[in-house]
Amino acid sequence: MVTEKWNESVHRVKIEPDSRLAAVVGMTDLEVNSLHHQALDRLGDGVTAVAFADDGTTEAIEVANAPNVLGVQWHAELLRHRPEQLALFANLVAASA
Repeated sequence: MVTEKWNESVHRVKIEPDSRLAAVVGMTDLEVNSLHHQALDRLGDGVTAVAFADDGTTEAIEVANAPNVLGVQWHAELLRHRPEQLALFANLVAASA
């Protein structure tokens, strides 16, 4: 893992405007880190891709009938100093209350 770039913006992610993810982070264009070397290939039933890198790589998913499930490809936990990234964790905490 390339940890020296943990808190740097490496690429942009375009988020579907009508997605739960866009509502949580409050934007449709997001700067993210990139420490992965694998990505989703095929989505299962009820799973929808809602964010994409410029090269078409799926960067986030949502699951039908699971309003509190969001999956992101980047390491939001390493970007928690950014309000839009911290919003992912605040959303999770709020959902568990």
